[in-house]
Amino acid sequence: MAMDQLPRLQRWFTEQSEAYQENDGAIRISTTEGPGWSLAVDLEGTALEDKDFPEIEELPDEPRTSTLLTCWVERDIWLGFCDPTQLARLLDSFLNWANSAHTARR
Repeated sequence: MAMDQLPRLQRWFTEQSEAYQENDGAIRISTTEGPGWSLAVDLEGTALEDKDFPEIEELPDEPRTSTLLTCWVERDIWLGFCDPTQLARLLDSFLNWANSAHTARR
């Protein structure tokens, strides 16, 4: 897997700069106590605000034995959580959806 998620996220954020300035939007990447990662992306005022996102839920069979990845949209915020080894996949989940929504509106 190519490790291009951060440049892609930076590009997407730059493209949203006007919407983010008007709505105090933000992208937050943080660690969780699980341990794991969380990603929250404000969608208000962006081209993704009204786009459907098919919820992703990959839950482990047993705690700490397999991958955890769960993502959904709630109140114009894209939310995702994953185990410590899945940050690249979490970012890809958002970015691939953002790219497909962008491509679909052309």
